[in-house]
Amino acid sequence: MLKLILLFVLVSTGGTANAAEEFLYRAYHYKSTVENGCASEADALAQKLALETGVEVVGGACAFDSYTDQTTLVVRYRADVELNLVSTYNPARYLVPNSFYKSQDACLASYDRDLAIFKEQTGLEPFVSYCAQRTQHDSLGWYVHIDAFGTAQRIPQFVGWYSSQVYGMTFAEFYQAISQKLSNAGYPLSHLAWRPSVAHNSVSVQVWREPTQEELELRSEVLLTVPGLEVCQALADDIASQLGTRSDVFHLASYCTSPYSGPRHFDLVTVTNVVVTRVNYSAEKYHSKSECDLQLGSMLQQQRVLHGDRVLAGVCGLPRYQASSSHGYRGVFLLK
Repeated sequence: MLKLILLFVLVSTGGTANAAEEFLYRAYHYKSTVENGCASEADALAQKLALETGVEVVGGACAFDSYTDQTTLVVRYRADVELNLVSTYNPARYLVPNSFYKSQDACLASYDRDLAIFKEQTGLEPFVSYCAQRTQHDSLGWYVHIDAFGTAQRIPQFVGWYSSQVYGMTFAEFYQAISQKLSNAGYPLSHLAWRPSVAHNSVSVQVWREPTQEELELRSEVLLTVPGLEVCQALADDIASQLGTRSDVFHLASYCTSPYSGPRHFDLVTVTNVVVTRVNYSAEKYHSKSECDLQLGSMLQQQRVLHGDRVLAGVCGLPRYQASSSHGYRGVFLLK
C-alpha cells in the first residue's frame, strides 16, 4: 500500500512540473504582402516558429491596429518556459521612439545595414525582419523590425531627450561626438535623429547594452540663455569640463540651441544621466559677464554650503527667459 501511494505522488508531481504553458508571440507592425491574405501569412509564421524553436504551436491569427493602420501577426504556442525574445520594438516603451526613417524607401535602403548591426551586436540569427511603420504621426515613423530568440550578447535600447536644433556643429560632428561618448561608456550607438515636433523637439538614439548592464537614462536641462554663439560654446566647454570631473555623473553633451527669444541668443543645454536636476540662480546680479565671472568662485562656495555635493557645475550667464543683459548676469548652477 505504501509503495502505491509513493508511486502516485511521484507521477502526480512529475506531471505538474512538466505541464506546458501557453504564450503569445507577436510580430508587430507587419504589412501584409497579399491582399486579404493575412491569415495564411499568420499560419506560415506559426509553422516557422514551430520548426525553428521546437515549441508546440496552437495556431496563428491577425490583429489590426487602426491607429497605426498596421497588422500584428499573433502566434499562440505551448512551452515549459516562454521564448526569450530580442526585438527592435518594445511595446511597453511605445512613447520612446524606435523609428528613424522618413519613408519605407529610406528604411529599405538601410535594411541590410541594420540587419548586420543586429547580428553583430546580439550574436543571434533573426527570426523575422522587415521594414515597418511604427506610427503615421511621426515624420520619422519607419524602422527595421527585427525579432530573434535566444540569449543575446547585447540588446537594443532606445532613449532620448528634449532639444531644439543644435548650433555650432554639423549633424555629422554632433553624431560623432555623441557616438564617441556613448561608446566609451559601454553603449555602442547605431542611430541618432533630431525629431522636430509641434510640442517638443527632441533627440532620439538607439544604443546597445549587455542584458545585465544598467539601462541608460538621459535628461537634458537648459541652463541659461547667452547673447552670441561663441560665448555659448565657450560656456558649453566649461560645463563639460566641470561635469567631466564627477565620477557620479555621466555627462553626454553640452551644446547650444536657438531659443524662442530670437536667433541672436542661444540656450546652453546639457545632457546627463541625472534623471532629476534643477537649475539655481544667484541672488546677486552683475552688469557684465566679466564682473560675474570674478565672483563665480565665491558664489559656487555659497551654493555648496547650502546644497553640498548636489551642486554639479556653475557658470555665469543670463537666466532663461531673461535674454536681455538689462536683467543682469547671474551665477547659474546645475544641481542634482
